[in-house]
Amino acid sequence: MPLTTRKRRGMKPLSSPWSGPRGDAVGESATATATIRDDDYAEEEILFADDFSTDTSGDWDLHLVP
Repeated sequence: MPLTTRKRRGMKPLSSPWSGPRGDAVGESATATATIRDDDYAEEEILFADDFSTDTSGDWDLHLVP
């Protein structure tokens, strides 16, 4: 389940012990292991922002390189 928090926390290991239901047994490995991957990026400096409420294209300066 994706959860975006916008806070960088890094990778987090997770392990959970398992036991068999009554009258049954778990195999050799009785622990499930996973890694929670942080997909949020560190804050960066905003270089440009436009809410497009007005036409600001006249303020743009484009440098096209052939």
